[in-house]
Amino acid sequence: MQKTIIKRLVTAVLAAAVIFSTAAVPAQAMTKKQVNKEISKLKKSIDTNNKEYPKALKNDNAKMAQYTYIKGSVICYDPILIYDQNQKLYMHFTSTEGLYFSTMNSVSFVEGLVKVSDKQFVYGLWTCYDSQVVEQPHSASDIQTKITNDKARLKLLQNSKKELVAIDGVTLAKGESVQLVTHFSYNTQEINTLKWKSSNAKVVSVSKSGVVTGKKKGSAVISAKLSVTGKTYKTVVNVQ
Repeated sequence: MQKTIIKRLVTAVLAAAVIFSTAAVPAQAMTKKQVNKEISKLKKSIDTNNKEYPKALKNDNAKMAQYTYIKGSVICYDPILIYDQNQKLYMHFTSTEGLYFSTMNSVSFVEGLVKVSDKQFVYGLWTCYDSQVVEQPHSASDIQTKITNDKARLKLLQNSKKELVAIDGVTLAKGESVQLVTHFSYNTQEINTLKWKSSNAKVVSVSKSGVVTGKKKGSAVISAKLSVTGKTYKTVVNVQ
């Protein structure tokens, strides 16, 4: 009974140590099946966004046609009146948050993107048009960023067999084998040969190329060491 309790305590401590050692790992391993599935998903995403980009760009340009980029000077702060030198208009703002201000020789100059309405505001000698500060549309640039990121991710996954950054937990059935492949590395120069090792080969075996096979119910820590840097990454492989 006492031996069983001690064995359970040791197992719990080792499990906690493994969890602690792998918790800070920033990336995770993927099986071949998972990699191929994500590659297919990324290709569809890139294709869809490439089709959406021209439409988004057209919509953004249409919005920009409704906006005015002002460049002028502040006439009054209460209420907020600005004279735009380009449009030769006096404008009234309830808020100027988002506009860029600069001061020279006690004169405040202002620049920014605004939307001018037909509604007029009269203050003293000035007839001003009500205006609102707006942001430049970014739908097209967001899509472009997503396409760039997806392409980078796709390239990494397509080259994943050549790279190792980190590996994370895998669950196998008894007799099942999977090839551990990895991703997220932009620095392939440090990758040379990998030395794979299992903490308990009777539970989970690992080949020289990183193929893990479930032998019997339990868990084992699989490690992969980079020969150039000496850095070792670990994962827990469970067998159901």
